Order: sequence, then C-alpha cells, then structure tokens
Amino acid sequence: MFGGQFGSSAYPIGVDIGARSVKLLQLEHAAHGLRVAAAAIRSLPATRRVKGPSEPEAVATALGEMLGESGFRGHRCVSALPAGLVTFKNVRLPKMPPDELAAAVHWEAAERMGVPGEALMTQFFDAGEVRQGEEIREELIVMAATVEAVESHTQMLTDAGLSPVAIEVAPSALGRLLGEDDSRHDEDGPVARVIVDIGYRGSQVLITSGNRVRFCKRIDQGGEAFDRAAGAALNMTVQEVAEARARPSDNDEINRAMLEAVRPVASDLAQEIGLCVRYYSVTFRGKRPESALLVGGEAGCEGLAELLADQAGLAVMTRDPFAEIDLQRVPTLEGAGGAWAVAAGLSLRRESRLHLPVSVTRKGSTREVAA
Repeated sequence: MFGGQFGSSAYPIGVDIGARSVKLLQLEHAAHGLRVAAAAIRSLPATRRVKGPSEPEAVATALGEMLGESGFRGHRCVSALPAGLVTFKNVRLPKMPPDELAAAVHWEAAERMGVPGEALMTQFFDAGEVRQGEEIREELIVMAATVEAVESHTQMLTDAGLSPVAIEVAPSALGRLLGEDDSRHDEDGPVARVIVDIGYRGSQVLITSGNRVRFCKRIDQGGEAFDRAAGAALNMTVQEVAEARARPSDNDEINRAMLEAVRPVASDLAQEIGLCVRYYSVTFRGKRPESALLVGGEAGCEGLAELLADQAGLAVMTRDPFAEIDLQRVPTLEGAGGAWAVAAGLSLRRESRLHLPVSVTRKGSTREVAA
C-alpha cells in the first residue's frame, strides 16, 4: 500500500475509480462466510471522461452521492490509485536486508523515472529469487506514484466524506481476492494462476504462484481500443459501439460483425498475455500456467474469452468473485461480479489469502508493511 493501516474489525469500503465509473463495495462477516453489505456504482459524466485520471471534482461528487443513498456502514475506505497515476517497473537487485532493499528499490525507481526521491512514493512485490548469469538476485515488481498524486487522491476521498485508511494499487486487490494460497501444488510445485483484468483504457495481467505475486504488467488494450476498432470497421461512433457492446443484439449477424471488428485488438491483447506467461515461465523456471481468469468491466465482451483462449493458448475463464459470497442484500450483483473484483479485493484487505510483502518509502523514511 502507499499509506495507512487500520485497527477496527469492520471491513472498509472498497473504492474503485475507473475511466467511466466509480464503484463502492463493502463486505461484512456473515454466519457462513462473507456477505456484501452494500454496493453502488455511478457513471461519470461523458464530458469528464478525458484521457487519463478522471477529474477529482466529478469523482468526489459521485462518491458523496453514493455514500448518502446506499446503506454503507461508516466512512472508512481503502482505495486503489487509478492506473494512470502509477508507474510499474521490474528490477533485479542483489539479496540484501529488508530495510536496505526498500531503500535501494526507492532509489532505483527515482532514477528510472527521473523524479527526486523525496517526491516519490514506492511499493514493491518481492516476486522471488531469479538467476542472472551466475548470480542469484531478487525479482521485484516496483509500483511508484508521486507524493502529489497520492495526497491529491487522498484529499479527494476526504472531500467526499470518506476516511481513507489505506491507499494501494489494483494488483494488490486482485491478488488478495483471486490469488491462490500455498495449498494448491502439483508435482512441479505451487500452481501458477493468471488473472487478466480488462478495463476500459487498458488491462492488467497478474500471475500468482504459491503465496506470491510473481508478475504484473499494464497493457494498453482495453474496452476503448475495442470501441475504436469496431467503430472504424463498422462506420459507427465510439459511443454507438460502446452501447452496442453493452447490449448484444438478437441479430447473430450483427454480433458476428462486432466480434470480427474487435478481433485484431483482442489478438494483440492475447499476444501480450502470451508474452507475459512466457516471461514468467522462463524467469522462474516453473510450469507454464494453463488457464487464465478474466475479470474487469470489459471481461463480459461477447466472444472475448473465446478469442483470447484461441490466440493465447490458455483456457480462459470468466470468474465471478462473488461465487462464494452472499449477495442477498445486493442481488443486483448476481452475475456481474467480474466488474467488481477490484472493489471487493480492496474491501477484503484484512482478509488477504496471499502474503504480499511491500515497502512504502516517502521522503527518506522506509517501513515494511503487509498488504
């Protein structure tokens, strides 16, 4: 996480701010497991959906409206920084004590980004040991954001009436909700799991194995790229395509035309996923993952799972993260869980099934926390 911890036993509100909408979700304990206590979604005004992070005023307004009408308990929240505010880097460093490693990671990130160290906040996943030539090094997935971006995001949440107790990144939430623990092994060791989160302005590929996040990468292809490709092929506006994809036609010919129009973008996405899997297999010398879980707001795109499976050479499955969570209080989430995976993982922060060691560094001060 980029900052904060909490002490109460109640689940916080997960805040997922996307390119086109804001989602809030709060989990609670029930008699036989977890239950969704409250959930709300609000579309952002079309005029505000500019390239890059959504405008704080529009988001704060949406958050305030949702909090006032949806039965959330308390105001404590965990929020993920929008992807556009976070820079991802993979680095390899010699093995060293945790405090020294955290400082080295922070320095490396500042150097690569050309940002003064005191203006940067960093966290990293320790993906594990790798061999580089004759040396054994630590593979580290570094996520960095400017202090200004984190503080602005936190202020936006506060202005909306929320009390942020932690700010983290979407991969932490996805790993927490969907990653496997140490119990799944085969003859080659822990079973690797690929998680593909398809959003509107881009996608994220996450690979977990055992109790670690082993790989994470941001990919440009997402729903917006689908809309633009289909619009160009079918002589439609981006808005018309987005609406058509949201409500598949009863006309099979139209659906096939739409699917063929997005095929080139889906093929590029599948190729990127395949490269991610190859990197993981070569780097950690483990068994190649055989399947991928598809989540995110664009995961339900008609025919997308089949296209990705065909192109990436993986069994691609759409996954409902609420399959084992009680939805009695919010039945509208039935069948729509994939789009809520990040929000659910954020709310689930204290119930992590993965040990996600991260480091938070700011203005020369470094400490270890568990995500």
